[in-house]
Amino acid sequence: GQEGFVFPELREGSPDHVEALREKPSFAVCLSGGGFRATTCALGVMKALHALDLLKKVRYLSSNSGGSWFNTCFSYKNEVPVDTFLGPYIPPEDLTSEALVEHAEGSYAKVIDDASVLKT
Repeated sequence: GQEGFVFPELREGSPDHVEALREKPSFAVCLSGGGFRATTCALGVMKALHALDLLKKVRYLSSNSGGSWFNTCFSYKNEVPVDTFLGPYIPPEDLTSEALVEHAEGSYAKVIDDASVLKT
């Protein structure tokens, strides 16, 4: 960013100040648009960051269109723990047809699977 510039939420004394953000590095995740594919991709990206223990370091999460479908649910979830919401990581060698359709209650994968227009 601009030298000397401080985001309002990081400015001491600002009404928009959020102390918890000061403890995090300047690390942002941007989720792209693209409808149903984008929201599925966003889930995968966030699941990978969580599995690598990097998700807790994210200061900002930005999105548009299909990425925002995920971002809205993720950012405003209150009752579902992150592990449940994101679901387990499944290594490629363990992927099966059965594993791809088994989703825990409260997981975003279940939400998008239940909403899929491809279901028969």
